[in-house]
Amino acid sequence: MSSKQLLQAVAGALTHRSCKGSSHSELLRLICAEPACRKLYVIVHNIDGPGLRGAEEQLWLSRLSQAPAVHLIASIDHVNAALLWDNRTAAAFKWLWLDVTSYAAYKAETSSALPILTSCKQSAAKRGAATVLSSLVSSAREVFKLLAGQQLEDPEAPGLSFPALLKLVRERFILNSEQALKSVLVEFKDHELIKLRMGPDGAEVMFVPMEPDVLRNALTEMEEGAAA
Repeated sequence: MSSKQLLQAVAGALTHRSCKGSSHSELLRLICAEPACRKLYVIVHNIDGPGLRGAEEQLWLSRLSQAPAVHLIASIDHVNAALLWDNRTAAAFKWLWLDVTSYAAYKAETSSALPILTSCKQSAAKRGAATVLSSLVSSAREVFKLLAGQQLEDPEAPGLSFPALLKLVRERFILNSEQALKSVLVEFKDHELIKLRMGPDGAEVMFVPMEPDVLRNALTEMEEGAAA
């Protein structure tokens, strides 16, 4: 889970409407507009988990905790989880700490976890992708963001076909020719940023070979690297 997914869930619970497509700031504005009498209790298991460890993710969660209607309860797994927060973020959370160690085995928590080797490969893929993408021209980065965004919106989809991607990049005025898109995709393939497979209808589709959380972090690092 990411901070945005959590904000969407909280905003949806408070406003009783879908909040997909809204930005972090828009979601937080909706949440903070709710009066304190609403009292929504949000429980986050493993707030120090892989998808939430980034400084920006924790910053958004700390802002969520300050909303009048929200009461945030969280558990941590790592003994040094408090190192995730600088003084500003820790002050925003205003944690009341309770030691409720169960000493139970982590069977449920690790049942769906990636094996260590696979996890390391995913981490390396994220770093490599961010490095490559930050060095590309802006149009190539926009194409990758579009492809990755489609994948994150519908993780169950097999991928995106070339005609579908071409239609999207033209609609968003990223690229206007088939040859330009093909050149970008060749570069993506050379750096193993995308892979191809057969879709259910027999057509070839492309996808980004990363887990959702890893892909989100790669996109964030790509933006930071491009802005540096």
